[in-house]
Amino acid sequence: MSSSVETTRLCLRLFGRPVHPELVAADRSELVPLGRGSARVCVAAGGHAVILDAGGASATEVFGFAESDFGQPPRLERPAPRAAAVEWATPGLRYAASCVIDRVDPEVFERLEEEARRDAHAATVWTAGRGRNRLATAPLSLLTAEPVDGGLAVRGVHTFPRENAVVRTQSLFELVGL
Repeated sequence: MSSSVETTRLCLRLFGRPVHPELVAADRSELVPLGRGSARVCVAAGGHAVILDAGGASATEVFGFAESDFGQPPRLERPAPRAAAVEWATPGLRYAASCVIDRVDPEVFERLEEEARRDAHAATVWTAGRGRNRLATAPLSLLTAEPVDGGLAVRGVHTFPRENAVVRTQSLFELVGL
């Protein structure tokens, strides 16, 4: 994902199946074991993907990869500015997500970005993109995935220095009746 993506063009998509990891243009990924399967969390500057395959339940959340083609239409698609809260359910899986875009003053952005950099060491996976030049702040994306009783909780932070914006996402994948 290019770090030049404007936050107004970001998109949250949910597919009702696992997407092959090679179709996700990620900088880094990590496999998170679950009681009944696993999830691959992938991150790139300005976006992420969560590929869940847990027994009879599977889904893929893609955030920010608006230009990617995954071979079939998503079950759910929302522009990030309108993805304040979304829900979806299918036999074996309930999904809920939220997205908040904070556009702030440059001084506030600098503090938030420093905080995100400090938090990166505790993240499941993170990456820093390229700044406009060697002195410019580089975009940062980090994803924290935690197995919870009966599912997976995911928190994402993506910074957009050109816009002084911080995008926060939260997702919950609940495995039901499996």
